[in-house]
Amino acid sequence: MAATVDPRPKKLQQNAVLKFKNLEVAEGERFCMFWSGYSEKNPDGWSDEGCHVVRSESSSVQTECSCNHMTHFAVLVGYGDNLEQITKTDEKILTILTYIGLAVSIIGIILTIISYVYFTDVHQPLSQIRISLASSLGAGQVIFLAGINATGNTTVCVAVAALTQYFLMAAFFWMFVEGIYLYLFVGKVYNINNKMTIYHVMSWCFPAVMVAISLSIAAGKDGIQSLVSDEYCWMTSDNNLIWMFVVFVAMIDVVCISMLVRVIKKTTTIQPTEETHIQQIRLDTKACAVLIPFLGVTWLFAILSPRHKAFVYTFTILYSTQGFLIFFFHCVSNIQITERIRARVNVFRIGRSANVGISPYKTPTVSTYV
Repeated sequence: MAATVDPRPKKLQQNAVLKFKNLEVAEGERFCMFWSGYSEKNPDGWSDEGCHVVRSESSSVQTECSCNHMTHFAVLVGYGDNLEQITKTDEKILTILTYIGLAVSIIGIILTIISYVYFTDVHQPLSQIRISLASSLGAGQVIFLAGINATGNTTVCVAVAALTQYFLMAAFFWMFVEGIYLYLFVGKVYNINNKMTIYHVMSWCFPAVMVAISLSIAAGKDGIQSLVSDEYCWMTSDNNLIWMFVVFVAMIDVVCISMLVRVIKKTTTIQPTEETHIQQIRLDTKACAVLIPFLGVTWLFAILSPRHKAFVYTFTILYSTQGFLIFFFHCVSNIQITERIRARVNVFRIGRSANVGISPYKTPTVSTYV
């Protein structure tokens, strides 16, 4: 199929939509391509630059393509022996896992926020960090759950993808701040109370800058709608913009793990003591040592998901359990929170009031490196 416009515009204001009738049902993956001529970049003469399959409008009898230029178009079918397609049954199972898992995850996040608001001193740095981490991750998952399938409205779909990216990046940045907190607290005996305003500005503003850059690049290349895929309202890998998110996550993980290694070495040298805050430091360090790699590896499976549906299942399960794990490691395993809840329950049982004041753990009064 060929299409042209005279005079030829430098760039189409709106993508051209082409519908191809399938002569037979193809089991392989379909690609919208155009003839670009033989070159080192395209040795077979075909290219998909600026074109993609509109999967929401395609079926077994028709393939719809969306392209930002005019030329000779065709639909090519790829038959890969190692590529296992997602079936309708798989889609139903994944949908059920996603909704159930994210519902449990969001409940865990809500319980985490409530626990730190009511059972810790919210003015303490660690409480602020944990509440901000849970809030950003929870907001990202709520938006993801509510709008992931809103592909029918381009504006809404792009907004969902951008907001999800923003809150997830903010969550990772708060993990980075928690790593800094533990490193300074244990390794340098440093009070970061007067630095929390800076950390809040960095953690909420830097992800916004990254999202703005992603939107600007997408708008400048193939239109802002190219930020998302046709199947879900999430960043597509077609224009490689998702690698900004992946590289960001990888850098945060590497830096945090390196800091945690030093913190673990330091805590092993601390002599056994009955002080609650020393025990809690060790528990927090172990929690971060589990959560930070776990959250990072989750998105590794997201990148690998097009290779095999097993990766899709793995990503769905890991992503939908993050909130529960945060609640388990940061609340259930938190000595101060569990002690204060136990004290409240005992007060309720014996019918008398009590005033129990316990903070996440003591903050040293030293304000400089020692």
